[in-house]
Amino acid sequence: MGSDKDRLAAIQSLRAVAALMVVLHHARNPIPWLWNPLAHYEAFASGVDIFFVISGLIMYVAARDERWREFIGKRVIRVVPLYWIATLALLAIELLRHQARLDASELWHLLQSLFFIPHPSPDKHGELYPLLAVGWTLNYEMFFYALFCVGIVLRRVVAAPTVLILALVAAGALGEPQGPLARTYTSPLLLEFLCGLWLGVLYRRGHADRLPGWLLPAGLAGLLLLPALPEDGLALAGRIVCGVAVVAGAIGLGTRAPRHPLLERLGDASYSIYLTHTVLALLLVQALWARIPMHGPLQLAGYLLTALGVSALVGLASYRWLERPITRGLRRAWMERGARRKAASVEEAAETR
Repeated sequence: MGSDKDRLAAIQSLRAVAALMVVLHHARNPIPWLWNPLAHYEAFASGVDIFFVISGLIMYVAARDERWREFIGKRVIRVVPLYWIATLALLAIELLRHQARLDASELWHLLQSLFFIPHPSPDKHGELYPLLAVGWTLNYEMFFYALFCVGIVLRRVVAAPTVLILALVAAGALGEPQGPLARTYTSPLLLEFLCGLWLGVLYRRGHADRLPGWLLPAGLAGLLLLPALPEDGLALAGRIVCGVAVVAGAIGLGTRAPRHPLLERLGDASYSIYLTHTVLALLLVQALWARIPMHGPLQLAGYLLTALGVSALVGLASYRWLERPITRGLRRAWMERGARRKAASVEEAAETR
């Protein structure tokens, strides 16, 4: 059968693909000096849909047997430190660029951003973006973690999140949620986590081989073509279906999927790539290419390839020298603290006998 690492190798490569899709989405934003027919092409943003489905899958495969304290500790250590570093780095860059100081509203914006509270951005026309704009997806991630944790506490890691997500999405569909919390926590995007969770169930029950591998390329093709549809409920439903198809196809391929060591390594660094590309990498690339006397398709191709390459290198560097050592160090300290607490409780119980 092979280990989970071998059987889910395609999932790790998909992490890299999803991260690089998001890089392309932000790189192709309208830039005055760039000939850019992709300026209004939104397809690459669907890398987020792939991320959400993968998150649901991995939660069930890797965390279904964890205790709730263990689950919370691991997720906080995995997500929070690097996100806080990237957010504070962006804040420092912006303050230095504009020679400004934080006022009360900006400080409140920062605090809500750091603690994953959905809120309107003061400088993006009321859109629900944190200070580090890509962090909007983490607001969904952390909410899904909370729902999964409820399942762990109730010992219903599938049933509880399923019922809660379906109820929340139904409430959003039947009503007209207005507040930022209601809009976020009743969004149909939660269905992507739920579908990933059920793909994890199929995988663990040995039904992965029944999922046809052709779903992967078909789903990717669908995600790249869907922007031609109007921005309505049908388009969102199509994104969800295609995102689930991509991940299902990757699971179905299993060990038959071709291994791509570079993609798997970029998959390891996908979180770092995702968080750092708008903070540093794209700023550097745009500053460089604005000075190159080149126009037309060649300039666009060179710019996008450079954006991908620099974002990947910055993300790999962040993973190696920030994310991985911080995560390992905090997990080690947290596990040692847990071991000391357990030993102390055992000793205390022995003394009371």
